[in-house]
Amino acid sequence: MMQPCNYRQAVRRVTKLRHPNLVTLIGVSPDTLALIYEYPPNGSLEDQLGARDTSNHLSWQTRICICADTCAALMFLHSCHGMVHGDLKPGNILLDSNFTAKIANFGLHSAPSHFPSTGELSFASDVYSFGYVLLRLLTGRSALNLDEVMQNALDGENLSGVLDPTAGHWPFEQATELAHLALSCRDIDSDNRPDLASQVWPVLERMRTEASLSSRSGPEEPSQPPEHFLCPISNEIMRDPHVAADGFTYEALEIRRWLSDGHDTSPMTNNPLSTLDLFPNQALRSMIQEWRQRHNL
Repeated sequence: MMQPCNYRQAVRRVTKLRHPNLVTLIGVSPDTLALIYEYPPNGSLEDQLGARDTSNHLSWQTRICICADTCAALMFLHSCHGMVHGDLKPGNILLDSNFTAKIANFGLHSAPSHFPSTGELSFASDVYSFGYVLLRLLTGRSALNLDEVMQNALDGENLSGVLDPTAGHWPFEQATELAHLALSCRDIDSDNRPDLASQVWPVLERMRTEASLSSRSGPEEPSQPPEHFLCPISNEIMRDPHVAADGFTYEALEIRRWLSDGHDTSPMTNNPLSTLDLFPNQALRSMIQEWRQRHNL
């Protein structure tokens, strides 16, 4: 379990992060030392890959975009903030209304660090996990031996036999290149894994450009603000969101007015607040500002 001091550091760190491919912190749970993130409408990549009984499957074009989005988020964490995700998997990749990928459960590790049960936790370990995400997107399978399955398919020139048919007709050259890229990320020797910025990103950026030429346009962004943009007290779009000790995010003016009126309890739960300190949620503030600009508000 995370220690309280580390938890406070994580809250301060995550509220300052803003990237289009990272979910935004909207609250905290001090009692359980948990971080509460937005939950985009299309759920997790794991949910989408497991929905075999629906007709709304992820196309190969969308899957390539998800690969690129995830790579961009990892590069941001690694290069700009020295953070290791440490638990990258389809369940921690969420999809918004346009199926843009957003990584969740980040900000808990700094590199280099050590994870006793699996060895060293590093940028290279994130690359290894990213390779697994690529294999899942290619095959749609959740088997533990996907590395072996893919390598055997490439050696036997039977790649089409392991590609997920619900994604549509993968361009063979792109699928082959993506398969080799995934396996290189999964190299047992961490020194042989590719560098995200110089070796992986250029490939995925080119693939995404090519995929966009044949992909259909996605759904329009909803005109109504997401619920977590609204202050729980005033029910209006926040301009200066702050996280209180109860874990909820409020408009700074509203929560300060509540506290200045002599309240030492949560406006939402009526339970006593462990502290009257407030943390500015800079990431959510930036997200709201961008939404306002897009809607001319």
